[in-house]
Amino acid sequence: LAAINPKITVQLDGPSGMGKSVVVREVARRLRKDAMAINAHPGMDIGLLVGQMFPRATEHGMTLVWEDGDLTKAIKEGIIFFFEEATRAPQEMVSRLFGLLDQGFGYFNLPEAGIRDVPISEDFWMVLTSNPAGAGYQTSRLDTAFQSRMGMVLEVNEPLADEKKVLTRLLAPNNEQLGHAIVDRFLHFAFDTRRKDENGFDRGVNTRDLIYAATLQARGFSACRAIEVSIGNKDMINKPAIMQHANHHFLTNHDYAAEAAALVQELNTQSNYDNNNGNSGGVN
Repeated sequence: LAAINPKITVQLDGPSGMGKSVVVREVARRLRKDAMAINAHPGMDIGLLVGQMFPRATEHGMTLVWEDGDLTKAIKEGIIFFFEEATRAPQEMVSRLFGLLDQGFGYFNLPEAGIRDVPISEDFWMVLTSNPAGAGYQTSRLDTAFQSRMGMVLEVNEPLADEKKVLTRLLAPNNEQLGHAIVDRFLHFAFDTRRKDENGFDRGVNTRDLIYAATLQARGFSACRAIEVSIGNKDMINKPAIMQHANHHFLTNHDYAAEAAALVQELNTQSNYDNNNGNSGGVN
């Protein structure tokens, strides 16, 4: 929320499924502000964003009438504009945002309609999400000039959602003891996939896929089968390791109280190590 007053353009960058979209919508809800979202893609029509001319019948025949696009409406009406998958947007679209996002003297023109200096509402706020270039994503790096107009770039490398709360709603809706036990197993499974191996690499299961797996479990799938079809089959390279974690947590009996205590001890040890080395690992 620190970016809201004054309005500073925020970019949330991170892997898919970590909750970037959800958190922006939640901010809008808490602020009781209208919000609109659009997903960028290489072939997107810029007219859908800025506006375009449409033919209209009149008593004197046909004429062309200008209609604002979603971005133009958000600018005029002070709506939070959520630009998802910004690293997939065509350069033509990105370039149109340069003037709008200039800090302190932003401007927005509509040359297609012959309109200059569209009034920018004080309540207008743009938030972008992006996936990292490479790493299996069909994305490109943001133009340097565009990137410089970001007031904040926040890396989202861990889940933003309260995963336990979501999974409990799915698997223990009536506070069943067995449901809570299954929730714990899913959370431990996810935690283990997110641990870095000796090469500093993790196979981190994202929140979206974790919820898909829990949903299938709630609908009658075995946990391991649910994990296989909702997580493992999307990542065939890491599938053996993912399924090994699944089998470990769902086909083997565990004393989860003892394991939880061990995990707390591990986290405290890691925290002490980070503090002693000047690395809190947090985001201010």
